[in-house]
Amino acid sequence: MKKKLKKCLDHGIKVGVIWCQDWQGKRMMYSSSRLFWNWIYDDELYPNLPSYIKSLNEKGIRFMGYINSFLAGDGVLFKEAEKKGYTIKNQEGGVYHVKTGMKPFTTMVDLSNPEAIDWLKGVVKKHMIDIGLSGWMADFGEYLPVDAVLHSGEDPEIFHNKYPTIWAKTMYEAIKEAGKLGEIVFFNRSGNSYTSKYSTLVWAGDQLVDWSMDDGLASVIPAGISLGICGIGYFHSDTGGYSTFFKFKRKPELFKRWMDQSIFTMIIRTHEGNIPERNIQFDDDEVIDHFALTSKRHNHLKPYLKHLSKEYQEKGIPPIRACYLHYEDDPELHKLKYQYLFGEDLLVAPVIKPEIKNWEIYLPEDDWIHVWSGEKYQKGWHIIDAPIGQIPAFYRKDSQFCELFESLKKI
Repeated sequence: MKKKLKKCLDHGIKVGVIWCQDWQGKRMMYSSSRLFWNWIYDDELYPNLPSYIKSLNEKGIRFMGYINSFLAGDGVLFKEAEKKGYTIKNQEGGVYHVKTGMKPFTTMVDLSNPEAIDWLKGVVKKHMIDIGLSGWMADFGEYLPVDAVLHSGEDPEIFHNKYPTIWAKTMYEAIKEAGKLGEIVFFNRSGNSYTSKYSTLVWAGDQLVDWSMDDGLASVIPAGISLGICGIGYFHSDTGGYSTFFKFKRKPELFKRWMDQSIFTMIIRTHEGNIPERNIQFDDDEVIDHFALTSKRHNHLKPYLKHLSKEYQEKGIPPIRACYLHYEDDPELHKLKYQYLFGEDLLVAPVIKPEIKNWEIYLPEDDWIHVWSGEKYQKGWHIIDAPIGQIPAFYRKDSQFCELFESLKKI
């Protein structure tokens, strides 16, 4: 980790947070490593982690971890939860072994039990917040088996859809009870009604590391637009994707295009993927300089990002918006799935196909200025030069942030 951080800083990457998903340890499963689902830091893998986190904080860098709704069957937290009766049960009254591919088995915390919720909040406060974590991925939440037996006696088919919201609420309340609201950020992938009331951030889940329209780079755009309409504004994706298997392997071009798209989101966060050794990583020589450029451009937009955040908090308007939210009378905009407004003042049309030199975009009624060339455009379809590093992006001529957007091309 220290070597990666040094390389990032040497290349000028704006590092705000180190996200470390294996802070609690990992083990080999079959031919690959898997995270150890026991939410206490691994002192062998990360000796004296709290001290290291403190040293990072002194440099202005935060540290984030990982948790999910499962417990590993050979972890000390499972043994404690089992003794207290805080896991979901099978039809025979024993601990339910949920199929996740982990050995010896995994189970889930029974969030229909108020005491189990309090216990889990205690785990988060003691083993995560108290050692200095500034946030975490709150993974899963959507796996509750529909034949489980719950403490509350509720129908598991009904509670299955409640679980993600209670999962997010549990994380939120742990942070609130620790007095850390506004300081700690967690991000979910599962959700249901009222998740936006509790979740501080949502990400798109485990995209393929490829160009596929239904589960690759392209898929995160309609996901962000749809979540925005549903009331969730703080959204991002695993930059570069996550899922690798069979023929799928992350390549430099895809990674760079995903980085370009991530500039125009509220958060940039990379992921090593489920098989790191098969994927190019953000600190590899082929992409690290582009990632540095990406981070600098995103950092440059900070005043605008803060403006979008304030607008979202006060008015409920999401940062990532369907174009028709501001141009209701243009029927063409209702057909578009792969371009969006980032706030009212920026229109973004990510390149979502490989080996592309130019890209067709549609502009609504307004005076638009191309971010990279400074050329002016009007309503209609246009074919735009779109080399890597110059994602098709336009700003409104009347925007109060014109100077900020204009200077983006100088970075």
